[in-house]
Amino acid sequence: MDCRGEKNREALEGRGRAVSADDAAASAESTAMTAQADDDAGQENAQAAADGAFEKVEAANSAYEASGSAGYLQSPWGDFENALAQAKSTWTSTEVADQEAYVASVATNETGYAAADAAQFLTESQQIDAALQTAGDAIAGADQTYSETLAGDEVIYEEHLAAAIESYQQDTASAAHDDQTAIAQLQHDLAAGAIDQATYDTDSAQASDAQTTADQAASNALRQTAGTETAAQITADADAALTDATAAADSEQGAADTAAHQVHDYTVDEAGYYDNEQKQDAQSLDTEEVGLADS
Repeated sequence: MDCRGEKNREALEGRGRAVSADDAAASAESTAMTAQADDDAGQENAQAAADGAFEKVEAANSAYEASGSAGYLQSPWGDFENALAQAKSTWTSTEVADQEAYVASVATNETGYAAADAAQFLTESQQIDAALQTAGDAIAGADQTYSETLAGDEVIYEEHLAAAIESYQQDTASAAHDDQTAIAQLQHDLAAGAIDQATYDTDSAQASDAQTTADQAASNALRQTAGTETAAQITADADAALTDATAAADSEQGAADTAAHQVHDYTVDEAGYYDNEQKQDAQSLDTEEVGLADS
């Protein structure tokens, strides 16, 4: 009994479970990628706000102290230091705002990159898993056809062999009948005096030889038919095995091609996303520096 179809169906069920698990893992990984980027962005923005607040307080305190000193000293130098401290305090507010805007812009660029990258990663994983599932389904179908073909070949073989055996039995039975009939007739003729013993011996030997010849012919025909049918079954089974193996190889190759294509697309797209993020970061830095220079 051929168990190949059953084994491959079990393997396919295992592959189906693995594909589902892969999809779930890819979805979880994609979600984690965006979540991590969002968390990083939140932390960076919060840190920038905290640093900015500290800088503004420091600048305000310095301005307050310089104002007090200027009032106490009543000198040009004190007035200069006070004016400088007040200007720095005002500039610090602008500098902090520019820095916070820069950090927020970079964080937005990062979350945008992460979202695009995560989406492409998920698409890649899903497409590869779908290709594997399609290949598995095709292989299972080919294996089912293979098993059914083998069963059909066996039925044809058994039917043809049964017909050959029936013919063999009929031919040998007919030969035995003819021999028995001939011997009975010879015995009758010998008893009736119609023939002598010598004639009886000769004719009975001929009847036995005829039966032997008929039996041999029937046996030869049965062996020839059995050999022909066995060879036909072996050839048909081999053809079915080749078809099954070719279908499996084609399906696996198709899945491999899809996987390679998806990996290539993901690599190219990810590089594009990263390049775009770097350009956006550079533009954000340029905007901050121009703002600081103008202030």
